[in-house]
Amino acid sequence: MVFDPFAEGWGYRKLVTVDHTMVAGDLEYFPVLLDLTDTDLREKAQDDGDDILFMNGAGVATRLYHELEEFDGSTGQMIAWVNVSSLSSLVDSSFYMYYGNVGSGDQQCPEKVWDSDFVLVQHFHERSGTLFDSTGYSNDGVPYGGVSQDVAGKIGNADSFDGDNDYVECENSPSLNPLNYVSLEAWYKPASFKGRGNDPIIDKGYFQNQDPYWQYHLGVCGDQYPTRYSLFGFEIANSGNQNVVTEDGFWIPNIWYHIVGTYDGSTMRLYVNSQLIDSKDVVSAMADFGQNLRIARYTNLNNCLPGTIDEVRISSCNRSADWILTEYLNQDDPSGFFDVGFEEPGP
Repeated sequence: MVFDPFAEGWGYRKLVTVDHTMVAGDLEYFPVLLDLTDTDLREKAQDDGDDILFMNGAGVATRLYHELEEFDGSTGQMIAWVNVSSLSSLVDSSFYMYYGNVGSGDQQCPEKVWDSDFVLVQHFHERSGTLFDSTGYSNDGVPYGGVSQDVAGKIGNADSFDGDNDYVECENSPSLNPLNYVSLEAWYKPASFKGRGNDPIIDKGYFQNQDPYWQYHLGVCGDQYPTRYSLFGFEIANSGNQNVVTEDGFWIPNIWYHIVGTYDGSTMRLYVNSQLIDSKDVVSAMADFGQNLRIARYTNLNNCLPGTIDEVRISSCNRSADWILTEYLNQDDPSGFFDVGFEEPGP
């Protein structure tokens, strides 16, 4: 949509500027995280944030799709994802945030924030009940076994798992079965280590405990040996399991880690906090076992992962190293990624 928000009833705007030194490469249609508290939003936006709007320029401009993960009208605290058409690593990128329109309906369009390659995006912002997928594929999750759904996350709310028998399950769907390319990512804060292998953050596996075990798996990759329980990795199945892994014992309890596994049809890669940890050449399509997807539980066994999980995403493409680094910089320190200017009232 192309229009001038001031001419349509919006009262105020602010310029949002993305620091180009925080952008690893030129990127298109990137979901930028805005995590801030703004007293002007508290005083002038609708209590539910419905009138918050983002545009790619001043005056007559194009609306940018956004999703409000959280908004508190009593404090002005906002967690929003804004799909920015292009980010440059050479010059700052900017767009406008508008607010202050009492007659406005909800301006969100979550399913358009995430490009068509995103097949699952779970923010874990629900305090109870079903976890709703933000993409257009509706890969919603159902919690089982007493998942703690109201805990502090890396970004807003998150889910905590005790490692006994609590997990989240998403029904199998064609969108969750990419065969040639995949990217799995999540923020994870380990609570403890159980001395047991194959505890997953994300697991889409086989119904029998035999090789190959998984269609894809992101999590603990050690077998049933106490010395290997904190060896973490990314695995896919073709003729047999193929994995890329960290060194044993690389992580520390109660510290957040951004974990990403990618496969581009020829090479598997594992990133931790945007750093490439391991890679392996594997030329094969992944196997599709037709099973449901589980978060924090192995498909066949009762292996469950203790800790807190936030921002689980699955893409049917290979996310680039530039994309992953920019994601990490934006999500690890949002306030250092962008700057919000002074309030500009409408004419």
